Amino acid sequence: MNEKERLKKALHHEKTDRPPCICPGGMMNMITTDLMDKSGITWPEAHLNAEMMADLAQANYENGCFENVGVPFCMTIEAESMGAKVTLGDRVHEPHVTEYALHSVKEWEKIRPMDMNYGRVKVVLDAIRILKSRMCRSLEILQDRSVQQAR
Repeated sequence: MNEKERLKKALHHEKTDRPPCICPGGMMNMITTDLMDKSGITWPEAHLNAEMMADLAQANYENGCFENVGVPFCMTIEAESMGAKVTLGDRVHEPHVTEYALHSVKEWEKIRPMDMNYGRVKVVLDAIRILKSRMCRSLEILQDRSVQQAR
């Protein structure tokens, strides 16, 4: 049973040869400094470049870390695109919100709609396209709700 078959069966509550070993990206990040050293691709640069993001995610899979690829490497893409201020971190620290877009839920109308063709949202979508073109036959493409809504 290959990785794609195993994951599909597990998601459908069907019997598998063993549990899949995946890491979806985002808060459950799979990138280590050892992997960055081995691949020659580092943070924070990979957060801003779709090719680097795809290459680093693919290196994770090809080096036997997990049975999937996952992007983005943080949980700040949506918050940033809706107006929060974000620091991209460094080689060891993931991006994180430094200033919220709102000070109260009463300000909800100030939230900007996400622009799927701009900024890091576009970087992530482009990285997914790159990974899909390279790897769609061997791996399942999973995505969160914001990406599904962008399609």
